[in-house]
Amino acid sequence: MKSRKAAPSLLQVESARAIDAALATAGPDVASRVAMIEARGLTGGESVGLDADQIQQLSKSQLPKFSSNAEAAARLRAVAVDAPAQRRDEVVSLFESMLLDAPADFQTATGKAIVALDPVKAAELIADRLARKDAAGFDVSADIDLIAELPAGSAATALLKAGARELNTLEQRAFAKASLKAADPRLVPLLSGMLDPRQWTVRSFAIDALRKINTEESASVVRARFDEEADPARKLRLIAFLARHGIHDGDVTAMESLAAAALRDDAVNAVVAAGGPKVVAELQRIWRSSNDANSNAAAFLALARLGRGELALELFAIAKTSVDPLAQPALLALADLGSPEAAPLVLDSLNSRRDAVVFNAARAAVILLRKPVPKDVEIRDRLASLLTDPDASHAVRDAALNALVSLEDGRLPAFLNAAANDVGLEGSKLLVRIETAQETRPTRP
Repeated sequence: MKSRKAAPSLLQVESARAIDAALATAGPDVASRVAMIEARGLTGGESVGLDADQIQQLSKSQLPKFSSNAEAAARLRAVAVDAPAQRRDEVVSLFESMLLDAPADFQTATGKAIVALDPVKAAELIADRLARKDAAGFDVSADIDLIAELPAGSAATALLKAGARELNTLEQRAFAKASLKAADPRLVPLLSGMLDPRQWTVRSFAIDALRKINTEESASVVRARFDEEADPARKLRLIAFLARHGIHDGDVTAMESLAAAALRDDAVNAVVAAGGPKVVAELQRIWRSSNDANSNAAAFLALARLGRGELALELFAIAKTSVDPLAQPALLALADLGSPEAAPLVLDSLNSRRDAVVFNAARAAVILLRKPVPKDVEIRDRLASLLTDPDASHAVRDAALNALVSLEDGRLPAFLNAAANDVGLEGSKLLVRIETAQETRPTRP
């Protein structure tokens, strides 16, 4: 069942009507028309800005005739955004009559539109088109990509049929990527044949899909090909995955990786997944006896993740000493423990003039505020002030945005609107991120 969408804002409605007026008088230049149609889709879909009678007329009028496939594809992408039911039969007919070698962009736009309008019918049409293209000798990777747009159950069933064919490398990549979205245990045998380390991209998607499927069978498949993983960070993620299934082949590697600062997060995750008294004892030994700051930081981060609350006082003593090189990871560890003492330290760190300290504090805030702690409101307010502060660096404002999004703060739409009005952000990547967040969290009129 589709979730109910938020009503479009007044700004969306006014923008949609303005674009419709501009399109009605636009000249023949394809690029400008495509840009306007794309903008129309961003307002919330084809029906935004139309009254009830105009929406009803959609079922009686065809999509406008176009001078190019690019323009037609743009209009179909706009249809897919809000999927007005009145367009269903027209788009089905368009998909069924589409030439097998139609431009890829047009095929994808039409397919996504029919998935949005009628996912059940879409599953049937996509499978049929894939079979016809395969028989004709065409690459079907774009069709497999469309399967990934279907609801998970339907997608898995369609992937099982597609995977029974002999797939080329591009098609295997599409299959493994689609399997990551469908994540169905029935796909494990097919994914197990896509783990050749010479086809790195295919293997990466297939491994990630097996991890997401997260069954004993998928863990067994990963274990059999574990030694072929060359990327140290990905190997640590596999170690953590296997450890959660009681397979401890990589525990020693995880412990040895704690000293590598670039691998710290993945190494800590792997060590925590291994768990057990022996792991705790070894982590305590490292912290007490190692002279390496990276090893010490990783050790107490892992101990905190394992719930060793008796370390809170020592961690607090380190975290409050800003000149201590271990202060920042100690704050993260306190946050993981949910220690009340972490809240004032997080708030103070968010006020730092050093960007690196603020980044760490924003990350600690996300960890800490998922638990009931004092100064919750003050920390959230400080993050909001950083997001909207025109004098703060873009990197700091971006960190604050990440934190507020992760915390799902209910006031975020208001914060986003305030930040978007900062003329100093014009043309920046940060403004793009803010506008993207606005689109997914529209303000109700």
